[in-house]
Amino acid sequence: MTVDGFYTSHQHYGRRPVVNPVPESRDRRARLRPKVRRAPALAIPDRLWDELFTQTRCDRNRALPACYVSSGAHAGELLGVRLEDVDRSAGRLWMITKGTGQRGS
Repeated sequence: MTVDGFYTSHQHYGRRPVVNPVPESRDRRARLRPKVRRAPALAIPDRLWDELFTQTRCDRNRALPACYVSSGAHAGELLGVRLEDVDRSAGRLWMITKGTGQRGS
């Protein structure tokens, strides 16, 4: 089955996807180039990181972003951290991991 046939079949039976992105004209098919979306940057530039630390006057307030960034955790994991998840004496931070849903450090 061709890509065009896949969409045509789904349209015939009323299933999704309803819109066929493949051009009807065979002459235009070779020029079909889907647009690739650029993903947003996942990191802040070093100069903004330095500015954050310069503006933050308290060591405790600098420690939180430093810990979060160095942990490599996902945003959703960090947002779920509670006070009882922090073991300051051992230098550990516990969180529910994204992959397993288990509590881990």
